[in-house]
Formats: sequence, structure tokens, C-alpha cells
Amino acid sequence: MNDPQSLLESTNLINRLPIELWNIILSFSSPTKAKDFILLVILYKIFNFTELEELKQKYIYDYLIGSSPLNTHIYTIYNNIETIDTKIKYITNYNHVFQMMCTLEHEYIINSLVLKNYLLNKITNEKNKNKFEHITDRIYKDHSSFNNSLYTKMLKHL
Repeated sequence: MNDPQSLLESTNLINRLPIELWNIILSFSSPTKAKDFILLVILYKIFNFTELEELKQKYIYDYLIGSSPLNTHIYTIYNNIETIDTKIKYITNYNHVFQMMCTLEHEYIINSLVLKNYLLNKITNEKNKNKFEHITDRIYKDHSSFNNSLYTKMLKHL
């Protein structure tokens, strides 16, 4: 990709595909390849500033959600909090979170706690906020252990 012709072909391809499709492509790319792509786009000014911000924000969000099965489940609970309206649904989701907590490594649990707190702050309905907090209350750790993590820095972009 160092020769001018291949660079021109790459920028033409990038321009032809909509930003939403690039979000999907980046979601399934390795972090290194996604970072390289974003740097290429910035360097050659292929997208305008708002498109680039949208791309960056969507990629970070999707990457954080998909980084562990617990995060994916937390996000599912967040999106479906209003439909969790029976005891069996509540207990099923609570149990699922608990089972994942037992199998994940410490680093993933810390990341999930950060995501949980971020999503909790986005819920405006007090009843749903309490429900979300109680379903995910098994995710606990000391906040001081992850203040400088890459994950926390990525969440600041959202």
C-alpha cells in the first residue's frame, strides 16, 4: 500500500462505502487494523470531521461492548430493561450475570463494571435504573484499580 496507485484505489474504495458500513467492518477487524485504518483516514482527510467522529465513537462503543460476553449481556439488559417485567426474566438475567462473573478473568470484570456504570448513568427512568442496578449488582470491584486502564480512556470518548 506504499505505492500511489494502491493508495488512490484505497481512498476511492473508502469514499464509495457509507460510514455505517465502515462501522461494521471495523467492528469485525482486529484493534491494530482498525487503528491503522482510522490513521489512514485521518492522514488523507478522506472523511469530514463529523463522519470521523461518528466512526470513532461507533467503533469504540462496539469494541467495548464486544470485548467480553458479560459486556454483551450487560448491553442486552440495558437495551431490554423495560421488557424485564416478570420475576422469571429478572432472575434469569441476574443468574446469567452471576454465571459469567464466575468464569471471567479479573480484567474483564473490571471493564464490565465500568461499562455497567456508564450505562447506568444513561438511564433516566428511576424504576428502570434501579432494576438495571439490581440485576447487575454482582459486578463489583474497587474503582481505584482501573482508573488508568485503556478501557476507561476509551469510554471517555463516548
